[in-house]
Amino acid sequence: MKFFVLIYDRSLRHLVELEEFSESDYTSAETYRSSAQLRALRDKLDQDIVLFQAVSREALMRTHGSYFLSERELWERTKRAAEIS
Repeated sequence: MKFFVLIYDRSLRHLVELEEFSESDYTSAETYRSSAQLRALRDKLDQDIVLFQAVSREALMRTHGSYFLSERELWERTKRAAEIS
């Protein structure tokens, strides 16, 4: 499993950065996340900064699509899921 740090701009509603770290590099991933969080607070940025663990970027996109997809794409995905159920 890899680690991913995502930086999402809430005002612009899109992902501004994604950094990937190997499964043995949790410390670097957490350090990166922490530094990004401090920078966002210092610069008063409206950002969501998160650290996830996933098998792949594709898996992360499936489970946390709101960071990757537009509102329209999320709506379409939700609509398709409701039709299947």
